[in-house]
Amino acid sequence: MFKYTKVLLIVNPFHKESHPVFLQTLITLQSKGLKCFLEKPVLAKLLDPASFGSYEETEHIDIDAIEPLITTREEVELAIAFGGDGTILHFSKLYYNSAFPAPDLLAFNFGSLGYLCSFEVEDVSCVLRYIFGWKFDKIKQEKLVEGPEGICITRMKRQRLAINLLKAEGSMFELQSFHFEGGKSLEACTAEFNALNEINLTSRTALENVKLEVAINGKYLTTYEGTGLVFSTPTGSTSYNLSLHGSIIHNDVECIGMIAICNTASISMKPLILPADIEITVKNVSDDPEAISQGICDGSLIFKFNPGDTVCISGSKSYIPQLMKTRRDPTKDWMLRLKEKLSLFEY
Repeated sequence: MFKYTKVLLIVNPFHKESHPVFLQTLITLQSKGLKCFLEKPVLAKLLDPASFGSYEETEHIDIDAIEPLITTREEVELAIAFGGDGTILHFSKLYYNSAFPAPDLLAFNFGSLGYLCSFEVEDVSCVLRYIFGWKFDKIKQEKLVEGPEGICITRMKRQRLAINLLKAEGSMFELQSFHFEGGKSLEACTAEFNALNEINLTSRTALENVKLEVAINGKYLTTYEGTGLVFSTPTGSTSYNLSLHGSIIHNDVECIGMIAICNTASISMKPLILPADIEITVKNVSDDPEAISQGICDGSLIFKFNPGDTVCISGSKSYIPQLMKTRRDPTKDWMLRLKEKLSLFEY
């Protein structure tokens, strides 16, 4: 049993399949006296019954008691997500730097894949009762906690990448994300954020090359010329990295994977797996001042990476602590998810 009193509920307001369970969970948590938080777009939708459930489903919700997630995110102790892997990435962006330590995450799969989610929608009632210590049917409790393979709920730390962007003097800082302000021309600008899956440093189109100088702990490694480089976490090793034939990395291994998207002029470039406590420095050294490339974090947070700009990448100290359904052998769970969710290693 875990002790939580302040809970953030995360749901896609346009994903109607998850709305009934989300609404019922919100009603249940409020009835138990827990303080609930919602993102502003979700709260706005909740005020409009026509767009977010029927009147019967929302009439028992105390709207005035719900806190909008603005400056209060550090108060949250548990986040409950209703969605797929994209919802988990969205949660990570809400706690994008070390100023906002991420709370525990409990994710229920409503997506098509749900590789990062260990709980399905039918588990909601049972899991919530177990986590909050509410009374419930003994048979369900035994099925969840004392099954034939010793199933229980544990906290797993998902490693993230700490990314620091240093803009060249006079360079325009433009970041496409609703969590940041962009488009400001500064003499020099730094930005700090975390990525759960990966960061891609790429050219704007597949027909262009980007020239990147790579150093590890201040020591020059190589100058890469091609479509771009991908730096991934163990969680992200099954994302873009996997499509580039990179290695799948076990969750317990804290490291950074580096792989080229396409080698053209740099045919000697090979994939690397590096310790998480080192710092990788990547500088755009393209000769053409108009050769603007881009950085993409977790598929949606995008910034311009101009010639002269530098990105520093290391293992973040800000983890995503996720509550997972595990057996006595966590490695067996990891292998089963690879087989069942991603259809890998099938004979």
